[in-house]
Amino acid sequence: MKKTIWLLCLLLLLVPTQVFAHSKVTESSPAADATVDSAPEKITIAFNTTIATMSTFKLLNENNEEQVVNNISVNEHELTGDVTAPLSNGVYKVQYNIIGADGHAIDGSYSFTVAASEATPTPTEEVNTTPEVTVEPTVEPTVEPTATPSVDTEQNSDTKSDTNKVWPFIIIAVIIVAAVAFAMKKRK
Repeated sequence: MKKTIWLLCLLLLLVPTQVFAHSKVTESSPAADATVDSAPEKITIAFNTTIATMSTFKLLNENNEEQVVNNISVNEHELTGDVTAPLSNGVYKVQYNIIGADGHAIDGSYSFTVAASEATPTPTEEVNTTPEVTVEPTVEPTVEPTATPSVDTEQNSDTKSDTNKVWPFIIIAVIIVAAVAFAMKKRK
């Protein structure tokens, strides 16, 4: 009986600890909650673990309309995609769906804002000293200060971890401990 108890304890210790380590976003470009002064041509999301090649993401505008993203690819812990159409000013949401290193499906999202400066024409005064000479209005680009995106190690993500796969291990461990306790009590 002592051998059985030791084997059960050893079995519990051999359960991989990686089961409890879910993948999390470590960095993204554009960063979460950032305001960028030009529309991004590429979206990159980096995770703390490797992710499966079937992982993907969507880009949605303020009206929840999906924007075209091509060449979505996975390179170990990084998920990237090319934004093909120029994005207009507004808030955009990146929704990702990945399979982490521990095999759990993880859904999450974060937002960023595009605030590209637009050149506005500034007319100059017309001088009418003679009817033949006129000055055409010129366009002077205005430079507006923009907020630079900060490197954010913690992402504002709605990450949902799939803890349902952990519960069977916990239940089995409780049953084993109860069986061992019952066997020891019966023996005395």
